[in-house]
Amino acid sequence: MEKDSPAIVHVARNFGETEELFLWERYARTHGHHVIELCPEARLRGDDRFTALGGSVGAMRRRLRRAQAGLPARRIHIYHQGGWGLDAVTPADRAERRLVFFHEPLPLFERLVVHVLRFAQGVIVPVEGMKTRIRTASPWIPEGRIHVLPHPWPVITAELPRPVPARVPGLTGFPGRVEFRQKRADRIPRFLEAEEFSGEIPLEVFPVGNDVRSFRRRWRRDARVAWRREHTLPERIGRMRAWDVAVYLSSFEGFPQSLAWCVESGVLPLFPEGGGIEPPFRLALDCTYEAGETEDAMGKYSALCELGAEARQRLADRNRQGLAALTDASDAMAAMLEAEAARPLRPLSRKAAFGPFWPVRVYGYFIHFARTGQWGGQRFMHESGRDGGGDRFRPVNRQSTG
Repeated sequence: MEKDSPAIVHVARNFGETEELFLWERYARTHGHHVIELCPEARLRGDDRFTALGGSVGAMRRRLRRAQAGLPARRIHIYHQGGWGLDAVTPADRAERRLVFFHEPLPLFERLVVHVLRFAQGVIVPVEGMKTRIRTASPWIPEGRIHVLPHPWPVITAELPRPVPARVPGLTGFPGRVEFRQKRADRIPRFLEAEEFSGEIPLEVFPVGNDVRSFRRRWRRDARVAWRREHTLPERIGRMRAWDVAVYLSSFEGFPQSLAWCVESGVLPLFPEGGGIEPPFRLALDCTYEAGETEDAMGKYSALCELGAEARQRLADRNRQGLAALTDASDAMAAMLEAEAARPLRPLSRKAAFGPFWPVRVYGYFIHFARTGQWGGQRFMHESGRDGGGDRFRPVNRQSTG
């Protein structure tokens, strides 16, 4: 980074909450960027994302002011998690520019884009499909204010366990969090009951996600489900390398990191496409199915399981070519900063949408509802990658969002 260029500061509720935030924190520290957590105490508690949030908006603003005290005067703040906290701490933010990063295409995220552009010069998304959704919903937003920045998925590979586990022929895994709303773990039973799934080798599932307990209570004694012991992110990625097939049943996806890790190691993904979902990079047609169509998914799954070694290797190589064509996060970041520097600064209002006396917990509920149309949340991940535990809050609305 040039000496006269502004410093990059990543801002989030806390960086131990999701895999994407975990990676961006590692990326920031590796590349000389700065990190600010608006609610660092929630990382320590590791409880529900809302019940762990204490204090008021005013206290959050004071925390932001203290964090900025030792930073360079010229700064670009990148607010992750769809700009969580930005519309509340705006009076305390002294950045030269502000950008908001939307990590995943939540059901109503386009609506929130319009809201956060009152407080930021631009927004960031990890895939072109999300940019298209924004442009379709709000064509009046200038294209130059929407940047595409892939997640830095390779930063964790140096920590992967060694040696690499031997691949188990026919072994299938569910790489997503055990979550009903987005990852649609509630579709796993239909997958297991289909005749294409023999059950001779159980489906491997990691105990990470806000619906682990309710799912586990029902399927604890089912021999077709194998609960893995790996909790940390490097451990889970290492175990994925033993799979033949990785199954995705999601309702919506941006750039799931596990997809890149699986493709890199030669695992064949079975990924949904259509209905607002598209892979973040080009996958072989044999590895995609029509989103929400169980019969199509099982037909493709059966075909993948029956592949010979040579055909399997061809598909794996084709997927790797698509991954290799993806723009590197550092190159995309440099291009984004260059584009921002070329645009004149647009003055932003310092007036916040939430007053200092709002409890942070209540603020979190409102923002989550604005993003998804649902009341509810998911537990934090610790730095180790463990699910936060605790089960005191259960979302009211469990209906499908896609």
